[in-house]
Amino acid sequence: MTREGYQLIILNSGEKVIETVKAQLPDIIILDVMLPVKDGVSCCKDIREFSDTPIIMLTTSKTENDRVIGLQAGVDDYVCKPFSA
Repeated sequence: MTREGYQLIILNSGEKVIETVKAQLPDIIILDVMLPVKDGVSCCKDIREFSDTPIIMLTTSKTENDRVIGLQAGVDDYVCKPFSA
């Protein structure tokens, strides 16, 4: 992504996602369901309270129920790992 000119902000837990999104105003957000401290679904719900920035859930959680929960939380797309480019 950096080779294509994108500036990345990488967080290793959900703890500071909301404050980072509010401060940095990203063009797109890629979340994992299984983040430490605060999971990606909760982060997504909270982001949707103040932003319509596109969110992609990129995760190993593959069940249909996981996808439904993600989509109901407000993600724009739900991509399961591993995936093919």
